[in-house]
Amino acid sequence: MRATNISKIYGEKTALSPISFSFNSPASVAVIGHNGSGKTTLLEILMGLTKPNTGNVDFSKETEGVPLKERIGVVLQENNFYEDATVMELLRLFRTYYDQTYDLGMLIEMLGIHNFVDKRYSQLSGGMKQKVNLALAFLNKPAVAILDEPTTGLDPVARAEFWDSLDTLCHGRLLFLSSHYMSEVQEHCSHVLFLNDSRLVYAGTIKGLLAEQSCNDLSDVYLKIARERQSS
Repeated sequence: MRATNISKIYGEKTALSPISFSFNSPASVAVIGHNGSGKTTLLEILMGLTKPNTGNVDFSKETEGVPLKERIGVVLQENNFYEDATVMELLRLFRTYYDQTYDLGMLIEMLGIHNFVDKRYSQLSGGMKQKVNLALAFLNKPAVAILDEPTTGLDPVARAEFWDSLDTLCHGRLLFLSSHYMSEVQEHCSHVLFLNDSRLVYAGTIKGLLAEQSCNDLSDVYLKIARERQSS
């Protein structure tokens, strides 16, 4: 995929300065940066939910001529589903939106959600909800997956289970995922896109960023760059 000079302005506030980057699939790209750095704005542009003021995003290599909405899977920070719908009802509903989908039984087994498919989504714990969110996002076998802070608020066990599921589902795909947890980013992602105050700091491999900063720990790099930007 390639993003060229994309930017977003709300009134007098610049949410995202013109930035350009490209990533080849498959890759797992962590979008990192402080709150207000432009992460969610960028992800919404990539999802097609927000139109940039300038620039464009090209997923044509990943979608192979199929409309992006057919080949993308999304997990938002907040998901609003029918309050009375059970997990199975949501899966069956979402299956009607696409021409090609995973077999529901296989997906349910893969994600280990068979014990609560008959429960209402609103009654699930945070970890269970995120597993169901993954099932809904990957139901259509997406070529591109975009997840906005999916592990925020999850306890360590739920986060570990979430990543186990995501690592399985994302094999061979292009993933964009925002996170404040640098340890999980370093362990599970291959690339990083670093934003600071709406500007692009770095886009490339995590190994390349660590080598560039002569450091082995992404958390240390994050703090170093963030503090340098604040003092400049």
